[in-house]
Amino acid sequence: MAAAGNYKYPLNIGSADGEYKHRITFSSSAYSSGTATSSTTGTATLYMPGEALKSNYGQSYGDAELGALGNLVSGMNREGGLAVASAMKSGSMSGVKAALGSALGSDVSERVSAALKESTAKAIKDKASGGMFAGASTALQNVLGQVRNPHKAIVYTGPGGFRSFSYTFVMTPESADEAKEIADIVYFFKFHMHPGVSTVLPAAGRVSKQGSAPIPATQGSSSFTYPDEWKIELHANGLKVKDNFTDKKPALFRINNCFLESLTTDFTT
Repeated sequence: MAAAGNYKYPLNIGSADGEYKHRITFSSSAYSSGTATSSTTGTATLYMPGEALKSNYGQSYGDAELGALGNLVSGMNREGGLAVASAMKSGSMSGVKAALGSALGSDVSERVSAALKESTAKAIKDKASGGMFAGASTALQNVLGQVRNPHKAIVYTGPGGFRSFSYTFVMTPESADEAKEIADIVYFFKFHMHPGVSTVLPAAGRVSKQGSAPIPATQGSSSFTYPDEWKIELHANGLKVKDNFTDKKPALFRINNCFLESLTTDFTT
């Protein structure tokens, strides 16, 4: 059975009878780093399930401890922030203090001094809490009845996780040819989702000392190559859904090259 080929289910998908006007095509290609493109190693065209038209988008937010110094910095404008960032990069404490005073005004000089002292004390505490004084640092909070104000704030941490897509196909063969096609499709996905074997050592494939069975190539390989990438294309009413329906809005959503993370098969009749 060849791993490369052009498979389809049902067998009459895309035919002129118009029974399956909506379909989805999975194309595999060898992994390519950078902008290089590689040729397609095979395709599988299947009927379009309902979940094929679903996508999710997310952004991540979290709380962060700004501390007294960070709390002051968050209230300044961009110009002042750039000045403080430059002073912090230089590592000059006096420069940081001067930049803060210039950005925030002389009336907050006492707050700046207090914030710098607290930041220094926190750095010392963090270093001590990870060593022999860890328990003592925590106990002192109970003794003194005080804890440091973390000055927490909600911050944007970046785009959410990569989008994932899940598809479920129910395949019921109506002929021996269609049964073989389904088996080929399952093998096609299994084959191209797994890594290849790179730099096979001389021992690979040789007869082992314990018996006549050859040593598997995976045990004699020094590394694996990346699995194939996948391109997913949607076809509606027999026509390929292009990236842009108009010059302003996409028709549906884009699916860039992706990897096949998992495949579950159920052969229960």
